[in-house]
Amino acid sequence: MRSAHRAFGTLLAAAAIALGGGKADAQTIPLDVEVGYRFLDVSGNRDMYRSQIDERSGLLLRSLTLTTADLGGRTDFVDHIRFDATDLGVGPAGGFRLEAGLGGIYRLRASYQKLDMFSALPNFANPFLATGVIPGQHTYDRTRHRFDTEIELFPGGAVTPIVGYSRNSYSGPGFTTYHVGNDEFRLTQNLS
Repeated sequence: MRSAHRAFGTLLAAAAIALGGGKADAQTIPLDVEVGYRFLDVSGNRDMYRSQIDERSGLLLRSLTLTTADLGGRTDFVDHIRFDATDLGVGPAGGFRLEAGLGGIYRLRASYQKLDMFSALPNFANPFLATGVIPGQHTYDRTRHRFDTEIELFPGGAVTPIVGYSRNSYSGPGFTTYHVGNDEFRLTQNLS
């Protein structure tokens, strides 16, 4: 998770340097941002709420869009950028997508996605559910991070080398069952 956040920060810093490092020509760069704070008050079974909705209290970047069609040669590093981010922060799923390039030289694409997966749904009738007794035998609380990036050199040329990197991590605790004969045993898991 830290490496993906560092990659996100590095990509934003590179974009800011590239946009600010050119000539002082005035040009408006369209930017659309929606940020908020979510308040949450759950009465009842919190595990059931997380299994079905899984939204939490805290700061949330609902959406961010930065688009430049053409910087008109103001920089030597990049001539177009498109950056989209959705539900970064306390949301159960969010991510970003970046596309940048310099015409005829390179095209960079990067994306990041975070998914929180939680399930404590009952798999049998449980009369003690309201009292907080563990509802089911098959539960999990896991997080998946996906990061993909690729750089395409000389796009549209006769030969176009593409170099890429992908990372997919999935980790968290859970419970499952193991059957031996007619007996069923509850086992803990810690996936990494």
